[in-house]
Amino acid sequence: MKIEEVYTRYGTVAAKSCAKFLKQILPKIAPTNWWQTTVLDKLSEEQKRDNVSKFEDLDFAKLLTIFDNNWVDIVKKLKESKKDLKRDARSIVIAMKTYRIHSAHFPVGGLPTEDIIHDFDALWRFLVLVEADGEIIQEIKNINKLGPAHDFDENEIDRIINSIKQKPKKKAAKDQNENKNPKTEKTKTTTQQKSDSQSDSQREAKKREAELLAQLEESRKKEAELLAKFEEAKKKVQTKPPPSSKKAVKIYKIGDRGPAGGFVFYDKGDYSDGWRYLEVAPNDLGEAEWGLRGIK
Repeated sequence: MKIEEVYTRYGTVAAKSCAKFLKQILPKIAPTNWWQTTVLDKLSEEQKRDNVSKFEDLDFAKLLTIFDNNWVDIVKKLKESKKDLKRDARSIVIAMKTYRIHSAHFPVGGLPTEDIIHDFDALWRFLVLVEADGEIIQEIKNINKLGPAHDFDENEIDRIINSIKQKPKKKAAKDQNENKNPKTEKTKTTTQQKSDSQSDSQREAKKREAELLAQLEESRKKEAELLAKFEEAKKKVQTKPPPSSKKAVKIYKIGDRGPAGGFVFYDKGDYSDGWRYLEVAPNDLGEAEWGLRGIK
């Protein structure tokens, strides 16, 4: 199975799981008018144009919008049921919007391995959040581990999916053998020890994942702050009056010392043909010979 097919397969699973989860919890938020209050009022104006009339009309994009916009009330209802969420849980819903985009519009040239790992990590955590089927969640965890080791090899993906499907049969056969085996208790003890070891590894992995999500959230906050500063600086530049392109021209009155050093006795009104004022010398120049000199 190609990676883009995996995106589509589990995108559909995530959408169905999300719809089931919301359909159960939203009526508890607004029992008398939940459809209008928690669904229609939470959609964007563009999404409302699709004339949604029933829950089955909601696609994954609308479901994620509803989930995100009802987040505060959903958390309250989960706390009433004694189900506490981590502080970074909302970022999982936001990250799933990116997964949905990749699922619906998978690039022809593919995605970087790091992006796929991030998408499937968000998918796994989201499915846990909406209480999806346990086998599906295990599939996602195993597939995501293929990134660094096998670069999401198609054969490895098929092997994981097939092995998960066969596990229940193997477990049933194992239980029958244990009932016939006198060493069942010893086997159970060994199995329990392995399970405890796996639980420790899982807890450590979850802790690391929480740290990475916290770092991601911090990066997003810094990015938002930088964007806000950029917009503010851009507004200041736009509102600042442009510098005048024309140099200030001094206006001389009759009697003022003119630009040539004499007294202005005539003002033409504006500059044309290279001049505007006529000036008279400030001192008597005495007698002077008119005409050209040195020419015979």
